[in-house]
Amino acid sequence: MTLAKVRAAMRSHGARELFVKRLSPNDNSKNQIYLGGDFRVINLLPAGPPVASASGSHATPIFKAALQLLWLDDSGRAFPAPDAQLILYPQYPEVRMSGFLRGAAWAPSELLASRAEGRVLLLGTTTDGRIFGYVAAAESQVEQELRLVPLDGEAGVLARIALGDDPTMADSRTRLLEALCRVAKDGWIPGWRLSTDGTRRPCTALNCVGVTLESELGITANGRAEPDFEGWEVKAHTVANFSRAGTGAVTLMTPEPTGGDYKRLGIVEFVRTYGYADKRGRADRMNFGGIHKVGQRCAATGLTLTLNGFDAANGKMTDAGGSLALLDDTGKIAASWDFARLLAHWS
Repeated sequence: MTLAKVRAAMRSHGARELFVKRLSPNDNSKNQIYLGGDFRVINLLPAGPPVASASGSHATPIFKAALQLLWLDDSGRAFPAPDAQLILYPQYPEVRMSGFLRGAAWAPSELLASRAEGRVLLLGTTTDGRIFGYVAAAESQVEQELRLVPLDGEAGVLARIALGDDPTMADSRTRLLEALCRVAKDGWIPGWRLSTDGTRRPCTALNCVGVTLESELGITANGRAEPDFEGWEVKAHTVANFSRAGTGAVTLMTPEPTGGDYKRLGIVEFVRTYGYADKRGRADRMNFGGIHKVGQRCAATGLTLTLNGFDAANGKMTDAGGSLALLDDTGKIAASWDFARLLAHWS
């Protein structure tokens, strides 16, 4: 194999991004493969929903997330590794990949069972959640070629490299910045919305700043949680003064509660129970809103936000089954978001 052939095989299977990790002696099938000292890798490698679990005799909280991993042989054929998964250890924190050999009809078992220096792991990711893996031995043609490829380290222990043979081929980050530069150079743009049928329609609603930016990037209006542009989430917000452009809140994610009265009663009864009369005096209308901070009672709703299962003093999770929750004055859960679902939404 050559690096060009690996890239071609990745592209033929639909890969859109390519990552490289130089394996240490501890990166093997016995000790798992270390993927970083934080959770940023779950934003790079597509995985299933994290599931709360426990590890060891002390029931240390961990999360496990299944991977659609397929190993490529030297002919470019793909073989599923059905038991591959990410294991997230919040107490450190760190992320490791395990189960990547078990159950596979073919896998680079000899290389991944080894503690040899110089091995290299390449991971190509697709838009439909698959990951194609290839392992190159030390001193192999692929490993020697990779020595000449700049590894920027922007993705932690994983380095993103060009998927094409041409090292100058733009990656998704560069393509996004080029698109944003084009939008910026167009000057003032009237609000508009890109419909799913490709038609262009005027937009005058309060959210039209973000909708217009997405439309300029070819993104149709949607309520999905997936990233907007080739794996990147695009955000916009308004400012009243360009000299203070960094102020104001930006919504990062909007997951629905997974527990409490919100889940049990439904949104209508939830608002009737915990909401308040419209502050603008509009008849027959109730609202629910306000800023809720951990440990502080919100006057508008009468609810207090709590963080259960996390030791703020030590900065460590103590319960993988913990949650962020809104409680009334009696301690009843009005709404809650469990850690596993928050993590899945964030990734």
